[in-house]
Amino acid sequence: MNRSRLSLALAVFSLLWPTGSQPEAAEAVFSQDGGKIYLLDRQQGPGQLYGIDVKSGEMLPAGVPDMAGQPIVAVDRSNAGFILCLTESVCQAWDVGRGATSQVCGVPEGGVFVDLAYDPSTENLAFVVRFTENDGAMRWELWLLPKGADAPTQTAVRRVRAIEGMAFDRNGELFFGADGDLWQGRIEGVGSGPDERPGGALNAYRFAPLATRETADSTPAQIGVSSVVVAGPELFVHVQRMGGSGWGSVVRLAKPAARGTDGYPFELGERIAAYQKALASVKILGENGTLAHLAASPDGTTVYFQAAREDGEMTHWLVRAGGEPQPFSVTAP
Repeated sequence: MNRSRLSLALAVFSLLWPTGSQPEAAEAVFSQDGGKIYLLDRQQGPGQLYGIDVKSGEMLPAGVPDMAGQPIVAVDRSNAGFILCLTESVCQAWDVGRGATSQVCGVPEGGVFVDLAYDPSTENLAFVVRFTENDGAMRWELWLLPKGADAPTQTAVRRVRAIEGMAFDRNGELFFGADGDLWQGRIEGVGSGPDERPGGALNAYRFAPLATRETADSTPAQIGVSSVVVAGPELFVHVQRMGGSGWGSVVRLAKPAARGTDGYPFELGERIAAYQKALASVKILGENGTLAHLAASPDGTTVYFQAAREDGEMTHWLVRAGGEPQPFSVTAP
């Protein structure tokens, strides 16, 4: 479509959907039965959770109780169907049926919660936590809350500067963005044994080079992975301008096979083959330089996202059973 028209549409949209250089958190999630999509609709106010009825398209306030007045920054879903709601200081589990919340854990001392991801294979919770140094510089860390624990513990991460969005599949494989590209890995060695750590260690590799890197005496136009969801045999990914807003796309690609750490392709020829396979499966679904609100149903058969139509108007979309995206009419309050 005409890029000037799209840029104007996204510029206006960005006034309602502000983004910064921090990672795009998980801002939407399906209910356990797949009948509702819970999302953080910034058009209605920062950190406000709304529910969209998948059949009727009606969007109403979700009615999450007792967040202590704090805006929700990210959401996910547990195996039991609880909606996990993250604020900057606490993670709460919302029992939709009972209409009650209970605290899962608090943020590590001195930190701020940014994002979370629930691992259905272990029932562990991973968090991205931001810390501010004395000189004002910021750093991020990955923390893990093992099942049954009361507080998260730092996960060992080396040679990865930041995690941009993250999601587990049912086998415990972790997919996330780093330096603009898409990575696959696992959090391994969780425990108290001689070769283990309470928070484990992240072992991962880049399998899909999706970043657009550039340098010029002009406005930055670098684009990279900001969020990802798993839908059965596919991954749906939002790639957008790094450090700003205004350009980006929602794409889908084949999910790579589960690998043990020893199976990651470290030889150059193996890496090139992995990159070629991943990139050959990529399909661009629509343009979005703000927030895509990616979400996948528990059975992986339905995916929700937001992206622009050909005329530049931001639209709700559903992908069912691996088919093509179809416009989804939503009635907002």
